[in-house]
Amino acid sequence: MLTETSNRASPLVSVICRSIGRRELSQALDSIAAQTYPNIEIILVQASQKSLAEFVSPLKNASIEIVATGSKLSRADAANAGLDAANGSFILFLDDDDWIADDHVEHLVSFLQNNPKILAAYSTTQKTSVGGTELKEIFSTSFDRQLLMHDNYIPIHSMLFASSLLAHGCRFDNQFDNDEFRIFDGSSGYGPRPNFDNGSDNSTDDQ
Repeated sequence: MLTETSNRASPLVSVICRSIGRRELSQALDSIAAQTYPNIEIILVQASQKSLAEFVSPLKNASIEIVATGSKLSRADAANAGLDAANGSFILFLDDDDWIADDHVEHLVSFLQNNPKILAAYSTTQKTSVGGTELKEIFSTSFDRQLLMHDNYIPIHSMLFASSLLAHGCRFDNQFDNDEFRIFDGSSGYGPRPNFDNGSDNSTDDQ
């Protein structure tokens, strides 16, 4: 449980999870609840008309806000709805079929706090099977703005970014619904400046 001291010492992190109610959502939410970082809110965006209440009830000590419009949302619209609801100084996206290592948020927050001129940081990502078996694919490309304009090599849940970027128009564009980070990087001229840390996270492979 969070203490008042930890709340003051650790800036709030908003973890936005968009979901249509897939069964893997439980594992994604459990991985957020298990974070070693003490001050996290979960913004759970209901991207379909299926209620997500059943996934929330087991997480009794977590701070969770469900965002539901009553309509089916595209991935971009769901992402923007999550951004509108986020209260944190830092924001991270986690898709409902992915999960993150216990110290993932802690490592990234520490890096950004120690490098205040950098507004976003990302870690390496180990791809796994649905059962958690590590696969050969690892995302570990160093930051390259030109490459990012035509190849999305940064899994979205590997990156933590400062919410101050939102004031500069960083949003998600429905015209590029499956190419989220490229659009988030280039839409406003205030693209994130990622850097690697020592953390790792995981991306599941549904096949």
